[in-house]
Amino acid sequence: MDKKTRKEIRNELMNSAHDLHRRFDKTLITLSGGALAISLSFIQNVIGGEKAISKIYALLAWCSWAFSLTSILLALYFATLHYGDAIRKLDKGDLDNNKAVIKYSKLIPYLNKIGTIFFMIGVFLFIIFTYKNIRV
Repeated sequence: MDKKTRKEIRNELMNSAHDLHRRFDKTLITLSGGALAISLSFIQNVIGGEKAISKIYALLAWCSWAFSLTSILLALYFATLHYGDAIRKLDKGDLDNNKAVIKYSKLIPYLNKIGTIFFMIGVFLFIIFTYKNIRV
């Protein structure tokens, strides 16, 4: 495979990776925010807010989803700073093709992982809450 073809394929793969990452962030934000809203409605309309037991599980689920949202929003914020920094360095001619701009980029994958983990923890906690409140 020649250099030109390899570079084209690499660029296509990078564009696909960026697109998937962007869609993943949007999906996680939608799911976490939606889980907060739906769970509040569920407690009020299905269980009855005053009748709910083991409310600590619902509270912890809400905290997990809020932490998930915060993590993803911070990842997006640091990604914005990262790209802005790279653009400024490129404009000044300081961007070395062999070196990545890593000032902010190291935080982003960790924040995305944290956001995903806390979303799943929130789902698990709310399942426990639901199980304790709805006797099947």
